[in-house]
Order: sequence, then structure tokens, then C-alpha cells
Amino acid sequence: MEGLEGLQRVNTAIWNGKERTIAISHNEKLKDISALSNVKADDDYIIMVSDSDVMEKKLPDNDSAFFSNTVIFRDKNNQDIYQSYKANDFPKIKKIEVKNAVSNDLHPVSNLIQGKGKGFEHIPPYSSISRNFWSTKKVGKSGTRYFDFEQPILIDIELEFEEKFDAIALWPSRRFFGNSIKDFLIQTGNSFEELGLSVPIQRTANNKNPFDAELFHFNNVSAKFLRITIISNHFEAGVGGECVDFQEVAVVRNYSKIKSEISTNNDRGLKSDLIRPLLMDKLDDLHYRILNINPEFCLDDIWHPGMTYQEFIAARGLGGRGRQLRRIKLATIGDKIHMYHLLKEYGIKGMPVKLYSNRLDESFFHNVRRVYEEGLKSFVLKVSHLGDSIGVYRVQNGVHIPPNETAGSNYMTGKSVDFAYLEKEIRNHWNNQQYHEDWVSNAIPPGVILEELIEDATEIKFSVVFGQVVCFFIRSHGLPCFDQDGNPLTNIGTPLPDWWREALTMAEKVARIFKADHLRVDIFRREGELIICEVNWNGAERYPTYPMIENALNYGYQYRQDFINTKIN
Repeated sequence: MEGLEGLQRVNTAIWNGKERTIAISHNEKLKDISALSNVKADDDYIIMVSDSDVMEKKLPDNDSAFFSNTVIFRDKNNQDIYQSYKANDFPKIKKIEVKNAVSNDLHPVSNLIQGKGKGFEHIPPYSSISRNFWSTKKVGKSGTRYFDFEQPILIDIELEFEEKFDAIALWPSRRFFGNSIKDFLIQTGNSFEELGLSVPIQRTANNKNPFDAELFHFNNVSAKFLRITIISNHFEAGVGGECVDFQEVAVVRNYSKIKSEISTNNDRGLKSDLIRPLLMDKLDDLHYRILNINPEFCLDDIWHPGMTYQEFIAARGLGGRGRQLRRIKLATIGDKIHMYHLLKEYGIKGMPVKLYSNRLDESFFHNVRRVYEEGLKSFVLKVSHLGDSIGVYRVQNGVHIPPNETAGSNYMTGKSVDFAYLEKEIRNHWNNQQYHEDWVSNAIPPGVILEELIEDATEIKFSVVFGQVVCFFIRSHGLPCFDQDGNPLTNIGTPLPDWWREALTMAEKVARIFKADHLRVDIFRREGELIICEVNWNGAERYPTYPMIENALNYGYQYRQDFINTKIN
């Protein structure tokens, strides 16, 4: 068939007065194929062959066809060249609701099986053409076609049934060049009120080819509900705002199967460890950890010899500066709800959480009162997305106390618990951001946590560089600091608790899970057991510890630089 050699792509064209799905290779502008020979079609299928003697009718197997039009291409030897996607690779989407956006113009790929959507593009599986866009950022400029929204866009997806799946696929729009989502979070569950762990995703599509489909892989889950929280866009429109527009979304049952079918420029599967085999186990543990850090932490491209601690934290974006502002995977470390679940997965005790929620509604505060009335008279209520003890409220034996051991009293200190006050304060902080913090911290989705109060408030905060503790300090009067051997760096004279060495070992164990250049791990002791309070990326350190942290970081990055520049025989 002239103009259709190869049968490598698909599009829509007119055949006998109707739009049909066709194969297109070189001549992508072909719009009407009515005059072509060697084409056979009806309402259920279209077949194109390279030899007119080989024609076969193939009807859909129940609902297994990706469209109501099944496309089968065969060569003259009767071998399949291309077969369309099957519906059973994509769980059926029952409903999609887009929140905080100007438009709900989004098509679930699985529903195209029923013929929904207008037209298809040449990139499988045939994105429908969208004419609207969403704003994902308040831009402070009116009178333009960009809309202002302070809240991130939420895409709530309800499947027809509870399904097992391990990936999602997105197809960007061709209408707005490159303006598709970049950083986002995925949560799954069996209701939107009880969504589980947030999985952060960072798109890496480049401007040279922004329209390729992207497949995002995660651990297999079983759920009926899926939420995508859009944090930022792939392409910034400049003055006037930011917009986002992608056309199709698919939930994928079998990542290992579909990844070979969807042409993508992105694969979020876990990378295997290639460092040890490459070096044949010649590295000691420290230097192995120095080389084997996750890319979201890496500062290789901006590191220079002799960097100061202040330069390191500026590079990470503190104060709204730096080049590491939009590494969305780092948001998981600041998300206290995510961290609570993650530590449980590794069998590590975290804070004694009683309730948590990423939704702000009356039922949560009703449950806080219920738990109190059932006997929890000492508790901590806090928002999960802010630091510096902002949005933290402690109650001991039914009486308000300061938010931490070094904080001063406020007008509520010593008063009986006031639930109306607590609800008002949490609501006031729900949409707050800390503008002195890095972009990643401000990208954490809001949440609220109710914890049991730990009566012994001794908290040790360990600075861990490339998986090894280099120093620590204690949250008590004067914030006394120590080196990794427990030698004091200040003249405060605070004695070390007898469990500090055990806690140091625990801090290193936890930090090595994340394969980071620098983390701070905060630890309490409760009823004879160590528990992790927080794991902080870009956490605030004390001045006496700066030289130790910067020396360890510079040693590690110099080693990485030397390694990169050394040819391995």
C-alpha cells in the first residue's frame, strides 16, 4: 500500500465516511484512505496487510480489545507484525475527578475501549486531543489565560474493582508544547479517606521529545482508589504562569509486560547495584556508601573543594536558593506520615502514632476527642508538613505544655486541653508554607498526626554523612553538641544518656536505608526501646558541628570526583 509501508504507527483517518484507526508509517499527513486498496474494515475491526492475498477477519475476544476497533497487522507469511494493546493490561477506570483545576479534561485510557475520546494521536495508545489546560501554581498575574490556584492539583481515580497493579502510564499533550506534569505523588488505598504511603515521582522527559509516553513503576499494590498529587510542571511557561496538560492516564496491571510495548523515555524501576560488581568488592563499606548514594541527594555537579556547611545547605535550597529545589523524591523524608509507614516496612519503631490524615475534616477532630476520652490524656497533635516545631501542640495529663523541651511558654501553657483551640490552630497551619525552607520541604502534602506523648523528652539528633555519624546534639538547655565518640564540643556540661551509643548505631542503620550524603536522624527512648522521631533532609544543625559535617562531606565528594576521573581497568 503506497504510503503505508512498514505499518509502524497508528492514527485516525476517514474510510468510507467514518473515522478509522489505521497504520501510518512515512505519510503521517494522510487523512483519507477511502481510495486505497488492500484495506478491509467494518465496525468491529480494521485489517491492513502488505499482501492482498492474506486477509483475515479477527473479532475482539469479549472486552479484550483495546478499542472497539481491533487492529491486527499481518505480513505475507501470516505472522503478526503489530497487535493492539489489550484491555486486560489496563484495569478499568470507573471515575476520574480532578480537583483544584480549571478543567476536568482528562481521559482514562481504559475507557477508550468503549470508544470514548475524540481522535487519536500516533503515539500508542492513541491519546485523545485535549483543548484545555490546568494551572498548578499561583502566579499572581490576572487577565491571562492562566488560572491561579494555591493548592496542588489532585487527580482522584476510582477503578471499577479492587485491582492489583504496579505502574501508571501518562501520555502528554501535543497541544501545549512540553507542558505536562513533572513532579507528583501517588497514593493508593481502598477509599480516598484512607490512602496509604505517598510514592514521589520525578519526570525526566526533556524538551527535545516531550511527547513520549511515560511509564512509572512502583511496588505491586492492591487498591481501588488512586490519587495523583501534581507538584510541578515539566515546562514552565514563563511570565503569565505555569500550565499543565496531559491527555491520558492508565493504571497498568503488568509492568514487566507493558514496558516493552509502551515506547517511553522514562522508567521508574529500581536500579540494580552495579558498583560492587564493577569494583569486585575492593571497596570498604565507607567508600562504597560514598559512591552508592541516590541521585536525588547528589551534589556532584555543583560541588567544589573546600565547600563550607553554609554553601552545602544553600546548594540544597535553604532559603529558597540553590539548584536542588525541585528533587521531589526528597519530599518523602520530610513527610512525617510517609516516614511512619516507611519505618514500619523496615521493622524500625517510629513514633507512637494514634491517628493520622491527609484530609482536613470534622471526623478527624471528632476522633481526637474520642481517643482522649478513652484514656489518652497526654498527646502530641501536629501538622506533618512543617518543621521547627511549627504546628506542634503538646498536652500532658490534660494540660497544655510548650511544643518542645527548649521552647518557651505561651498563653495556653498550663490551661486545660481546649479541643476547639487545637482544631483552629491545625486548620490555620494546614495551607502554610515555611518560606525560609527549601522547595522540597514546601512540596510536602499537608497532613495531621496524633501521637502519644513521650514522657522522657530526651532527644538525640545525629548528623549522618555518607552513612556514618560524625556528630550529634541533644535537645535540652543550651543544645549541647558532641563528636561521634561522645566528646563534648561545647562547655554546657550536659551528661550523655546511657543509651547514646545504641542510638548512634540505630541512626546509622536508618540513614543507610536512604543512601544519602547527609541526613539528620532524631531518636527518643520510650519504655526501654529506641524509636525514631524524625529523619531530616536539610535539617538544621548546630554551629559547633559545622566543621565536622563539612569536612566529611568534602572528603566524600572529593573521593567521588577522583573516582569519576579515574579510568577503571
